[in-house]
Amino acid sequence: MGILSLNDDALLLIFANIYGEDALNVSLSTKRLYGLASSRIAAVVQCSSPSQLRKLHRYLLSTLSGGTLRVRYLEQLIIDASTFDNPASVEDEPAFDEELPVGSWESLYSDFSQVHMLADILMQAENIRELALERFHPCVARDPRMGAAFQSLPHLVNFRLSTIGDSTLADVLLHAKSNALERVTLSYHTFDDFPLPAEPKSLPPLLLALAKFQKLHTVKLWNFTPTDHLPLDPPPPSLPSMRYLRLSQSSVQALDMVELCPNLSTLVFSLDDENADAIPSVGSRWRPLRRLMLGDLREADSISNRLSTVDHLQLISKVTLDTPRSFTQESSTTRLLGLLRVTSPVSLYLRLVAFRKENRLAIEMFWKEVPSTAPRLRSLELQLPFSFPPFDTDFSWLLSIPNVLQTVPLLVLRIVVPSTISPGWSAGYRYDKSMKDDARKLCRAREICRVRALAELPQLCIEAIPTLLYMAIGDTAPNMDLFDRSDVNDEELADVFQHGQGEGPIESEWDELRQLDCVRKQRWWKIEARESQRILVEISEDGGEEAQRLIEEPQYRAATQIDHALETLLL
Repeated sequence: MGILSLNDDALLLIFANIYGEDALNVSLSTKRLYGLASSRIAAVVQCSSPSQLRKLHRYLLSTLSGGTLRVRYLEQLIIDASTFDNPASVEDEPAFDEELPVGSWESLYSDFSQVHMLADILMQAENIRELALERFHPCVARDPRMGAAFQSLPHLVNFRLSTIGDSTLADVLLHAKSNALERVTLSYHTFDDFPLPAEPKSLPPLLLALAKFQKLHTVKLWNFTPTDHLPLDPPPPSLPSMRYLRLSQSSVQALDMVELCPNLSTLVFSLDDENADAIPSVGSRWRPLRRLMLGDLREADSISNRLSTVDHLQLISKVTLDTPRSFTQESSTTRLLGLLRVTSPVSLYLRLVAFRKENRLAIEMFWKEVPSTAPRLRSLELQLPFSFPPFDTDFSWLLSIPNVLQTVPLLVLRIVVPSTISPGWSAGYRYDKSMKDDARKLCRAREICRVRALAELPQLCIEAIPTLLYMAIGDTAPNMDLFDRSDVNDEELADVFQHGQGEGPIESEWDELRQLDCVRKQRWWKIEARESQRILVEISEDGGEEAQRLIEEPQYRAATQIDHALETLLL
Protein backbone atom coordinates (compact mmCIF):
# COMPACT_ATOMS: atom_id res chain seq x y z
CA MET A 1 0.00 0.00 0.00
CA GLY A 2 1.68 3.22 -1.19
CA ILE A 3 1.07 6.81 -0.27
CA LEU A 4 -0.82 7.39 -3.52
CA SER A 5 -3.53 5.00 -2.33
CA LEU A 6 -4.57 7.56 0.30
CA ASN A 7 -7.32 10.03 -0.57
CA ASP A 8 -6.59 13.72 -1.05
CA ASP A 9 -7.87 14.75 2.40
CA ALA A 10 -5.47 12.35 4.12
CA LEU A 11 -2.58 13.53 1.96
CA LEU A 12 -3.31 17.17 2.72
CA LEU A 13 -3.15 16.40 6.43
CA ILE A 14 0.27 14.81 5.93
CA PHE A 15 1.58 17.60 3.72
CA ALA A 16 0.52 20.24 6.26
CA ASN A 17 3.65 19.22 8.21
CA ILE A 18 6.18 19.77 5.42
CA TYR A 19 7.48 22.87 3.67
CA GLY A 20 10.41 24.17 1.65
CA GLU A 21 12.68 21.57 0.05
CA ASP A 22 10.67 18.63 1.42
CA ALA A 23 7.48 20.00 -0.16
CA LEU A 24 9.35 20.70 -3.40
CA ASN A 25 10.60 17.11 -3.63
CA VAL A 26 7.11 15.73 -3.02
CA SER A 27 5.47 18.05 -5.54
CA LEU A 28 7.96 17.06 -8.24
CA SER A 29 7.23 13.34 -7.86
CA THR A 30 3.83 13.12 -9.60
CA LYS A 31 1.30 15.47 -11.17
CA ARG A 32 -1.29 14.62 -8.51
CA LEU A 33 1.10 15.32 -5.62
CA TYR A 34 2.20 18.56 -7.25
CA GLY A 35 -1.36 19.83 -7.01
CA LEU A 36 -1.52 18.87 -3.33
CA ALA A 37 1.98 19.80 -2.08
CA SER A 38 3.17 22.70 -4.24
CA SER A 39 1.45 25.27 -2.02
CA ARG A 40 3.55 24.08 0.93
CA ILE A 41 6.85 25.06 -0.73
CA ALA A 42 6.43 28.67 0.35
CA ALA A 43 4.57 27.99 3.62
CA VAL A 44 7.60 28.77 5.82
CA VAL A 45 10.20 31.35 4.73
CA GLN A 46 13.28 32.77 6.45
CA CYS A 47 15.23 35.68 4.99
CA SER A 48 18.72 36.60 6.19
CA SER A 49 20.34 38.73 3.46
CA PRO A 50 19.50 41.57 1.02
CA SER A 51 19.98 39.29 -1.99
CA GLN A 52 17.68 36.69 -0.50
CA LEU A 53 14.97 39.32 -0.02
CA ARG A 54 15.15 40.22 -3.72
CA LYS A 55 14.77 36.55 -4.69
CA LEU A 56 11.86 36.05 -2.28
CA HIS A 57 10.14 39.15 -3.65
CA ARG A 58 10.22 37.73 -7.18
CA TYR A 59 9.26 34.22 -6.12
CA LEU A 60 6.46 34.91 -3.63
CA LEU A 61 4.74 37.45 -5.87
CA SER A 62 4.73 35.05 -8.82
CA THR A 63 1.71 32.86 -9.49
CA LEU A 64 1.04 29.14 -9.42
CA SER A 65 -0.58 27.37 -12.37
CA GLY A 66 -4.04 28.28 -11.11
CA GLY A 67 -3.24 31.98 -11.04
CA THR A 68 -2.92 32.28 -7.23
CA LEU A 69 0.02 34.23 -5.83
CA ARG A 70 2.47 32.00 -3.97
CA VAL A 71 2.56 34.49 -1.11
CA ARG A 72 -1.08 33.63 -0.33
CA TYR A 73 0.14 30.28 1.01
CA LEU A 74 2.75 31.85 3.29
CA GLU A 75 2.08 30.91 6.94
CA GLN A 76 5.35 31.71 8.73
CA LEU A 77 7.79 34.50 7.81
CA ILE A 78 11.10 35.22 9.58
CA ILE A 79 13.08 38.35 8.65
CA ASP A 80 16.51 38.46 10.31
CA ALA A 81 18.37 41.70 11.05
CA SER A 82 21.03 40.70 8.50
CA THR A 83 18.39 41.21 5.78
CA PHE A 84 19.10 44.92 6.16
CA ASP A 85 22.89 44.76 6.31
CA ASN A 86 24.76 47.49 4.49
CA PRO A 87 27.33 45.78 2.22
CA ALA A 88 29.62 48.83 2.48
CA SER A 89 29.63 48.85 6.30
CA VAL A 90 32.63 46.50 6.58
CA GLU A 91 34.83 48.69 4.41
CA ASP A 92 33.72 51.92 6.10
CA GLU A 93 33.76 50.63 9.68
CA PRO A 94 35.09 53.35 12.01
CA ALA A 95 38.02 52.97 14.35
CA PHE A 96 37.29 51.38 17.72
CA ASP A 97 37.64 54.68 19.62
CA GLU A 98 35.95 56.84 16.98
CA GLU A 99 32.80 58.55 18.24
CA LEU A 100 29.88 58.24 15.83
CA PRO A 101 27.70 61.30 15.20
CA VAL A 102 24.08 61.08 16.30
CA GLY A 103 21.90 59.49 13.61
CA SER A 104 24.71 57.91 11.64
CA TRP A 105 24.02 54.33 12.76
CA GLU A 106 21.46 53.58 10.04
CA SER A 107 23.58 54.84 7.16
CA LEU A 108 26.71 53.12 8.41
CA TYR A 109 25.55 49.62 9.37
CA SER A 110 22.09 49.18 7.83
CA ASP A 111 20.46 49.60 4.46
CA PHE A 112 16.67 49.88 4.37
CA SER A 113 16.39 50.71 0.68
CA GLN A 114 14.69 47.36 -0.02
CA VAL A 115 12.02 47.62 2.68
CA HIS A 116 9.44 48.33 -0.05
CA MET A 117 9.92 44.72 -1.24
CA LEU A 118 9.09 43.41 2.22
CA ALA A 119 6.05 45.67 2.34
CA ASP A 120 4.91 44.30 -1.05
CA ILE A 121 5.10 40.77 0.35
CA LEU A 122 3.25 41.55 3.59
CA MET A 123 0.48 43.44 1.79
CA GLN A 124 -0.42 40.19 -0.01
CA ALA A 125 0.38 37.68 2.78
CA GLU A 126 -3.12 37.51 4.21
CA ASN A 127 -2.72 33.99 5.63
CA ILE A 128 0.39 34.53 7.75
CA ARG A 129 0.01 33.01 11.21
CA GLU A 130 3.51 33.59 12.58
CA LEU A 131 5.74 36.59 11.89
CA ALA A 132 9.23 37.43 13.19
CA LEU A 133 10.58 40.77 12.00
CA GLU A 134 13.73 42.46 13.23
CA ARG A 135 14.45 46.19 12.80
CA PHE A 136 10.69 46.80 12.77
CA HIS A 137 10.65 50.47 13.78
CA PRO A 138 13.14 51.66 11.13
CA CYS A 139 11.29 49.55 8.54
CA VAL A 140 8.02 51.34 9.31
CA ALA A 141 9.81 54.70 9.23
CA ARG A 142 11.18 53.87 5.79
CA ASP A 143 7.90 52.59 4.31
CA PRO A 144 4.65 53.29 6.22
CA ARG A 145 3.01 50.44 4.30
CA MET A 146 4.88 48.10 6.67
CA GLY A 147 2.70 49.25 9.53
CA ALA A 148 -0.48 49.07 7.48
CA ALA A 149 0.40 45.60 6.23
CA PHE A 150 1.07 44.35 9.76
CA GLN A 151 -2.22 45.77 11.00
CA SER A 152 -4.18 44.03 8.25
CA LEU A 153 -2.98 40.45 8.95
CA PRO A 154 -6.25 38.79 10.12
CA HIS A 155 -4.94 35.34 11.09
CA LEU A 156 -1.82 36.31 13.04
CA VAL A 157 -1.40 34.05 16.07
CA ASN A 158 2.21 34.70 17.06
CA PHE A 159 4.58 37.55 16.26
CA ARG A 160 8.05 38.69 17.32
CA LEU A 161 9.10 42.29 16.62
CA SER A 162 12.58 43.64 17.37
CA THR A 163 13.94 47.20 17.58
CA ILE A 164 10.79 48.92 18.74
CA GLY A 165 9.79 51.84 20.97
CA ASP A 166 6.63 53.47 22.29
CA SER A 167 5.52 54.95 18.95
CA THR A 168 5.75 51.50 17.34
CA LEU A 169 3.11 50.32 19.76
CA ALA A 170 0.92 53.41 19.56
CA ASP A 171 0.99 53.74 15.76
CA VAL A 172 1.04 50.10 14.68
CA LEU A 173 0.28 47.45 17.28
CA LEU A 174 -2.63 49.33 18.84
CA HIS A 175 -4.49 49.17 15.51
CA ALA A 176 -3.76 45.52 14.61
CA LYS A 177 -6.88 43.66 13.45
CA SER A 178 -6.06 40.05 14.35
CA ASN A 179 -8.53 38.49 16.78
CA ALA A 180 -6.53 35.27 16.95
CA LEU A 181 -3.34 36.61 18.55
CA GLU A 182 -2.04 34.36 21.36
CA ARG A 183 1.71 35.04 21.71
CA VAL A 184 3.70 38.29 21.49
CA THR A 185 7.46 38.82 21.72
CA LEU A 186 8.82 42.37 21.71
CA SER A 187 12.46 43.39 21.85
CA TYR A 188 13.00 47.08 22.51
CA HIS A 189 15.86 49.07 21.05
CA THR A 190 19.19 49.17 22.89
CA PHE A 191 22.14 51.53 22.75
CA ASP A 192 24.63 48.86 21.69
CA ASP A 193 22.49 47.30 18.95
CA PHE A 194 20.24 49.79 17.13
CA PRO A 195 19.60 52.85 19.30
CA LEU A 196 16.47 54.94 18.84
CA PRO A 197 17.23 57.98 21.03
CA ALA A 198 13.83 59.59 20.44
CA GLU A 199 11.89 56.46 21.39
CA PRO A 200 10.99 56.07 25.10
CA LYS A 201 10.03 52.78 26.74
CA SER A 202 7.01 53.19 28.97
CA LEU A 203 4.15 51.11 30.32
CA PRO A 204 0.94 52.87 29.14
CA PRO A 205 1.38 52.39 25.34
CA LEU A 206 2.35 48.76 25.83
CA LEU A 207 -0.62 47.95 28.06
CA LEU A 208 -3.12 49.71 25.78
CA ALA A 209 -1.83 47.68 22.84
CA LEU A 210 -1.85 44.33 24.66
CA ALA A 211 -5.26 44.79 26.28
CA LYS A 212 -7.10 44.68 22.95
CA PHE A 213 -6.13 41.05 22.28
CA GLN A 214 -8.60 38.89 24.16
CA LYS A 215 -6.85 35.57 23.47
CA LEU A 216 -3.34 36.73 24.32
CA HIS A 217 -1.78 34.37 26.89
CA THR A 218 2.00 34.76 26.42
CA VAL A 219 4.04 37.97 26.37
CA LYS A 220 7.84 38.06 26.23
CA LEU A 221 9.62 41.40 26.54
CA TRP A 222 13.35 42.03 26.10
CA ASN A 223 15.15 45.25 27.04
CA PHE A 224 11.93 46.83 28.33
CA THR A 225 13.27 49.29 30.90
CA PRO A 226 10.65 51.86 31.85
CA THR A 227 11.94 54.42 34.34
CA ASP A 228 8.51 55.40 35.72
CA HIS A 229 5.91 53.33 37.49
CA LEU A 230 2.45 52.94 36.02
CA PRO A 231 0.22 55.96 36.75
CA LEU A 232 -2.99 55.20 38.61
CA ASP A 233 -5.03 57.75 36.67
CA PRO A 234 -6.46 56.70 34.32
CA PRO A 235 -6.80 53.16 35.74
CA PRO A 236 -4.61 50.73 33.76
CA PRO A 237 -6.31 47.96 31.77
CA SER A 238 -6.42 44.41 33.09
CA LEU A 239 -4.91 41.46 31.21
CA PRO A 240 -7.05 38.51 32.37
CA SER A 241 -6.00 36.12 29.59
CA MET A 242 -2.27 36.46 30.35
CA ARG A 243 -0.65 33.32 31.78
CA TYR A 244 3.04 33.74 30.86
CA LEU A 245 5.02 36.97 31.29
CA ARG A 246 8.70 37.38 30.55
CA LEU A 247 10.66 40.52 31.47
CA SER A 248 14.27 39.90 30.42
CA GLN A 249 16.95 42.57 30.81
CA SER A 250 14.26 44.77 32.28
CA SER A 251 13.71 47.20 35.16
CA VAL A 252 11.84 46.96 38.44
CA GLN A 253 9.22 49.41 37.15
CA ALA A 254 8.20 46.88 34.47
CA LEU A 255 6.97 44.59 37.24
CA ASP A 256 3.89 46.80 37.57
CA MET A 257 2.47 44.56 34.82
CA VAL A 258 2.29 41.55 37.14
CA GLU A 259 -0.58 42.80 39.29
CA LEU A 260 -2.60 43.49 36.11
CA CYS A 261 -2.49 39.76 35.24
CA PRO A 262 -4.89 38.03 37.69
CA ASN A 263 -4.37 34.60 36.09
CA LEU A 264 -0.61 34.75 35.65
CA SER A 265 1.06 31.35 36.01
CA THR A 266 4.70 31.91 34.93
CA LEU A 267 6.96 34.90 35.52
CA VAL A 268 10.49 35.18 34.11
CA PHE A 269 12.44 38.22 35.30
CA SER A 270 15.96 39.53 34.98
CA LEU A 271 17.42 43.01 35.43
CA ASP A 272 19.44 44.78 32.78
CA ASP A 273 23.02 45.83 33.49
CA GLU A 274 22.08 49.44 34.17
CA ASN A 275 19.89 48.25 37.05
CA ALA A 276 22.75 46.50 38.83
CA ASP A 277 21.69 48.03 42.15
CA ALA A 278 18.23 46.54 42.39
CA ILE A 279 15.55 48.50 44.20
CA PRO A 280 12.65 46.64 45.85
CA SER A 281 9.38 46.52 43.99
CA VAL A 282 6.69 48.28 46.02
CA GLY A 283 3.10 47.11 46.43
CA SER A 284 0.92 44.31 47.72
CA ARG A 285 1.84 40.64 47.40
CA TRP A 286 1.15 38.94 44.10
CA ARG A 287 -0.99 35.88 43.70
CA PRO A 288 0.75 32.48 43.94
CA LEU A 289 2.74 31.52 40.83
CA ARG A 290 3.13 28.18 39.15
CA ARG A 291 6.68 28.98 37.97
CA LEU A 292 9.21 31.71 38.71
CA MET A 293 12.52 31.98 36.85
CA LEU A 294 15.00 34.60 38.07
CA GLY A 295 18.34 35.69 36.65
CA ASP A 296 20.07 35.65 40.03
CA LEU A 297 19.68 36.78 43.63
CA ARG A 298 19.55 40.44 42.56
CA GLU A 299 16.11 39.83 41.11
CA ALA A 300 15.09 37.97 44.25
CA ASP A 301 16.05 41.02 46.31
CA SER A 302 13.80 43.16 44.08
CA ILE A 303 10.64 41.08 44.35
CA SER A 304 10.85 38.93 47.50
CA ASN A 305 8.50 41.31 49.33
CA ARG A 306 5.89 40.85 46.54
CA LEU A 307 6.01 37.05 46.30
CA SER A 308 3.61 34.45 47.60
CA THR A 309 4.08 30.70 47.16
CA VAL A 310 5.76 29.44 43.97
CA ASP A 311 5.49 25.83 42.82
CA HIS A 312 8.61 25.80 40.61
CA LEU A 313 11.49 28.11 41.53
CA GLN A 314 14.48 28.42 39.18
CA LEU A 315 17.63 30.55 39.49
CA ILE A 316 19.63 30.71 36.26
CA SER A 317 22.93 32.26 37.37
CA LYS A 318 25.56 30.58 39.50
CA VAL A 319 25.17 30.86 43.25
CA THR A 320 28.13 30.61 45.62
CA LEU A 321 27.14 29.99 49.23
CA ASP A 322 29.02 32.08 51.77
CA THR A 323 31.24 30.66 54.45
CA PRO A 324 29.51 30.54 57.85
CA ARG A 325 31.52 33.44 59.27
CA SER A 326 30.14 35.70 56.54
CA PHE A 327 26.46 34.86 57.20
CA THR A 328 24.84 38.27 57.40
CA GLN A 329 21.58 39.75 56.22
CA GLU A 330 23.23 40.48 52.87
CA SER A 331 25.03 37.14 52.41
CA SER A 332 24.01 34.94 49.49
CA THR A 333 23.11 32.09 51.86
CA THR A 334 20.79 34.25 53.93
CA ARG A 335 19.20 35.79 50.82
CA LEU A 336 18.59 32.39 49.24
CA LEU A 337 17.04 31.00 52.41
CA GLY A 338 14.85 34.09 52.60
CA LEU A 339 13.62 33.47 49.06
CA LEU A 340 12.86 29.82 49.85
CA ARG A 341 11.02 30.83 53.01
CA VAL A 342 8.72 33.18 51.08
CA THR A 343 8.05 30.93 48.09
CA SER A 344 8.13 27.44 49.70
CA PRO A 345 8.63 25.74 46.31
CA VAL A 346 7.66 22.19 45.37
CA SER A 347 10.60 22.02 42.93
CA LEU A 348 13.87 23.95 42.93
CA TYR A 349 16.56 24.44 40.31
CA LEU A 350 19.95 25.83 41.38
CA ARG A 351 23.35 26.26 39.76
CA LEU A 352 25.65 25.95 42.78
CA VAL A 353 29.33 26.61 42.21
CA ALA A 354 31.40 23.49 42.86
CA PHE A 355 32.44 23.48 46.47
CA ARG A 356 35.84 23.13 48.01
CA LYS A 357 36.80 22.54 51.61
CA GLU A 358 36.23 26.14 52.65
CA ASN A 359 32.61 26.00 51.36
CA ARG A 360 31.69 22.53 52.57
CA LEU A 361 30.51 23.69 55.98
CA ALA A 362 28.42 26.40 54.36
CA ILE A 363 26.58 23.96 52.11
CA GLU A 364 25.94 21.58 55.02
CA MET A 365 24.47 24.38 57.11
CA PHE A 366 22.35 25.61 54.17
CA TRP A 367 20.72 22.25 53.44
CA LYS A 368 20.02 21.61 57.13
CA GLU A 369 17.87 24.76 57.08
CA VAL A 370 15.99 23.85 53.88
CA PRO A 371 13.42 21.34 55.29
CA SER A 372 12.03 23.88 57.73
CA THR A 373 12.45 26.80 55.33
CA ALA A 374 10.81 25.10 52.30
CA PRO A 375 8.58 22.31 53.71
CA ARG A 376 6.88 21.59 50.34
CA LEU A 377 10.16 20.84 48.52
CA ARG A 378 10.15 17.35 46.98
CA SER A 379 11.99 17.81 43.66
CA LEU A 380 15.51 19.22 43.32
CA GLU A 381 17.76 19.77 40.33
CA LEU A 382 21.35 20.82 40.98
CA GLN A 383 23.80 21.85 38.33
CA LEU A 384 27.31 21.94 39.69
CA PRO A 385 29.53 24.02 37.41
CA PHE A 386 33.24 24.22 38.11
CA SER A 387 35.71 27.07 38.21
CA PHE A 388 38.39 27.67 35.58
CA PRO A 389 40.99 26.51 34.82
CA PRO A 390 39.30 23.08 34.78
CA PHE A 391 42.25 21.00 35.99
CA ASP A 392 41.19 19.99 39.51
CA THR A 393 40.74 16.21 39.80
CA ASP A 394 39.44 16.22 43.40
CA PHE A 395 35.76 15.24 43.31
CA SER A 396 35.37 14.42 46.99
CA TRP A 397 33.03 17.43 47.24
CA LEU A 398 30.68 15.75 44.75
CA LEU A 399 30.63 12.44 46.61
CA SER A 400 29.79 14.24 49.85
CA ILE A 401 26.59 15.77 48.45
CA PRO A 402 24.30 12.76 49.20
CA ASN A 403 25.09 13.00 52.92
CA VAL A 404 24.54 16.76 52.81
CA LEU A 405 21.07 16.25 51.32
CA GLN A 406 19.98 13.43 53.65
CA THR A 407 17.86 15.78 55.80
CA VAL A 408 15.77 16.94 52.82
CA PRO A 409 12.78 14.63 52.09
CA LEU A 410 13.28 14.55 48.32
CA LEU A 411 11.29 12.35 45.94
CA VAL A 412 13.18 13.42 42.80
CA LEU A 413 16.84 14.43 42.51
CA ARG A 414 18.65 15.49 39.35
CA ILE A 415 22.36 16.31 39.39
CA VAL A 416 24.27 17.63 36.39
CA VAL A 417 28.03 18.11 36.38
CA PRO A 418 28.99 19.55 32.96
CA SER A 419 31.76 17.83 31.06
CA THR A 420 35.27 19.28 31.10
CA ILE A 421 35.75 21.86 28.38
CA SER A 422 38.60 21.37 25.92
CA PRO A 423 41.50 23.79 26.49
CA GLY A 424 41.44 26.91 24.39
CA TRP A 425 39.29 29.98 24.06
CA SER A 426 36.13 28.15 25.11
CA ALA A 427 37.61 27.42 28.53
CA GLY A 428 38.11 31.10 29.26
CA TYR A 429 41.86 31.02 28.73
CA ARG A 430 44.02 31.46 25.68
CA TYR A 431 46.68 28.78 25.41
CA ASP A 432 49.62 29.00 23.03
CA LYS A 433 50.65 25.86 21.16
CA SER A 434 53.35 24.88 23.66
CA MET A 435 50.84 24.93 26.51
CA LYS A 436 47.94 23.26 24.74
CA ASP A 437 49.16 19.64 24.96
CA ASP A 438 49.84 19.92 28.69
CA ALA A 439 46.49 21.60 29.26
CA ARG A 440 44.72 18.86 27.31
CA LYS A 441 46.34 16.16 29.45
CA LEU A 442 45.21 17.93 32.62
CA CYS A 443 41.66 18.33 31.27
CA ARG A 444 41.63 14.66 30.23
CA ALA A 445 42.64 13.57 33.74
CA ARG A 446 39.90 15.72 35.21
CA GLU A 447 37.30 14.31 32.83
CA ILE A 448 38.18 10.74 33.81
CA CYS A 449 37.75 11.60 37.50
CA ARG A 450 34.46 13.41 36.79
CA VAL A 451 32.89 10.45 34.97
CA ARG A 452 34.02 7.99 37.64
CA ALA A 453 32.71 10.15 40.46
CA LEU A 454 29.32 10.44 38.75
CA ALA A 455 29.19 6.64 38.41
CA GLU A 456 29.42 6.30 42.20
CA LEU A 457 26.82 8.95 42.94
CA PRO A 458 23.48 7.09 42.40
CA GLN A 459 24.18 4.36 44.96
CA LEU A 460 25.40 6.92 47.50
CA CYS A 461 22.20 8.92 46.99
CA ILE A 462 19.76 6.09 47.62
CA GLU A 463 21.70 5.08 50.73
CA ALA A 464 21.68 8.62 52.13
CA ILE A 465 18.18 9.84 51.11
CA PRO A 466 15.54 7.30 52.22
CA THR A 467 12.61 9.15 50.60
CA LEU A 468 14.08 9.19 47.08
CA LEU A 469 11.91 7.63 44.34
CA TYR A 470 13.58 8.84 41.11
CA MET A 471 16.94 10.30 40.25
CA ALA A 472 18.95 11.40 37.23
CA ILE A 473 22.65 11.98 36.69
CA GLY A 474 24.36 13.84 33.83
CA ASP A 475 26.61 14.30 31.98
CA THR A 476 27.70 10.67 32.33
CA ALA A 477 29.46 10.49 28.94
CA PRO A 478 33.02 11.80 28.59
CA ASN A 479 33.96 14.67 26.30
CA MET A 480 35.63 12.77 23.47
CA ASP A 481 37.50 15.87 22.30
CA LEU A 482 39.88 15.17 25.19
CA PHE A 483 40.59 11.56 24.21
CA ASP A 484 42.30 9.69 21.40
CA ARG A 485 40.68 6.80 19.58
CA SER A 486 43.09 4.43 21.27
CA ASP A 487 41.71 5.43 24.68
CA VAL A 488 38.41 3.72 23.87
CA ASN A 489 40.16 0.33 23.68
CA ASP A 490 42.21 0.89 26.84
CA GLU A 491 41.03 -1.64 29.46
CA GLU A 492 41.95 0.71 32.28
CA LEU A 493 39.46 3.23 30.90
CA ALA A 494 36.67 0.76 30.13
CA ASP A 495 34.50 2.12 32.94
CA VAL A 496 34.82 5.69 31.59
CA PHE A 497 33.31 4.72 28.23
CA GLN A 498 30.87 2.18 29.64
CA HIS A 499 27.76 4.33 29.18
CA GLY A 500 28.59 6.16 25.98
CA GLN A 501 31.44 7.98 24.33
CA GLY A 502 29.72 11.31 23.85
CA GLU A 503 30.22 11.21 20.09
CA GLY A 504 28.07 10.94 17.00
CA PRO A 505 25.20 13.31 16.19
CA ILE A 506 24.34 15.36 19.28
CA GLU A 507 21.31 17.61 19.32
CA SER A 508 22.75 20.98 20.26
CA GLU A 509 20.19 23.53 21.36
CA TRP A 510 20.79 26.23 23.94
CA ASP A 511 19.07 25.42 27.22
CA GLU A 512 18.44 28.77 28.84
CA LEU A 513 17.68 27.33 32.25
CA ARG A 514 20.70 25.03 32.42
CA GLN A 515 23.00 27.35 30.41
CA LEU A 516 24.20 24.40 28.33
CA ASP A 517 24.17 23.52 24.64
CA CYS A 518 23.66 19.83 25.33
CA VAL A 519 24.04 17.00 27.82
CA ARG A 520 25.63 14.09 26.01
CA LYS A 521 24.22 11.42 28.29
CA GLN A 522 21.67 11.67 31.08
CA ARG A 523 20.68 8.52 32.96
CA TRP A 524 17.46 8.07 34.95
CA TRP A 525 16.67 5.51 37.65
CA LYS A 526 13.65 4.46 39.60
CA ILE A 527 14.37 3.38 43.18
CA GLU A 528 12.55 0.18 44.14
CA ALA A 529 12.40 -1.75 47.40
CA ARG A 530 13.21 -5.45 46.99
CA GLU A 531 13.78 -7.83 49.87
CA SER A 532 14.35 -5.01 52.35
CA GLN A 533 16.86 -3.37 50.03
CA ARG A 534 16.60 -0.29 47.85
CA ILE A 535 17.89 -0.86 44.34
CA LEU A 536 18.37 1.26 41.23
CA VAL A 537 16.31 0.32 38.17
CA GLU A 538 17.35 2.27 35.07
CA ILE A 539 14.47 3.79 33.07
CA SER A 540 14.20 5.90 29.94
CA GLU A 541 14.75 9.63 29.96
CA ASP A 542 11.16 10.22 28.84
CA GLY A 543 9.90 8.02 31.66
CA GLY A 544 12.01 9.81 34.25
CA GLU A 545 10.92 13.27 33.15
CA GLU A 546 7.28 12.20 33.12
CA ALA A 547 7.65 10.89 36.67
CA GLN A 548 9.25 14.17 37.72
CA ARG A 549 6.41 16.13 36.13
CA LEU A 550 3.78 14.11 38.00
CA ILE A 551 5.57 14.37 41.34
CA GLU A 552 5.80 18.14 40.92
CA GLU A 553 2.06 18.46 40.30
CA PRO A 554 0.21 20.09 43.23
CA GLN A 555 -2.29 17.20 43.34
CA TYR A 556 0.41 14.51 43.64
CA ARG A 557 -0.56 11.96 46.26
CA ALA A 558 1.25 8.62 45.86
CA ALA A 559 3.75 6.74 43.73
CA THR A 560 1.02 4.45 42.40
CA GLN A 561 -0.35 7.19 40.13
CA ILE A 562 3.13 7.55 38.61
CA ASP A 563 3.35 3.82 37.88
CA HIS A 564 -0.01 3.96 36.11
CA ALA A 565 1.01 7.02 34.09
CA LEU A 566 4.31 5.47 33.04
CA GLU A 567 2.55 2.30 31.91
CA THR A 568 0.28 4.46 29.76
CA LEU A 569 3.33 6.29 28.38
CA LEU A 570 4.96 2.99 27.40
CA LEU A 571 1.79 1.87 25.62
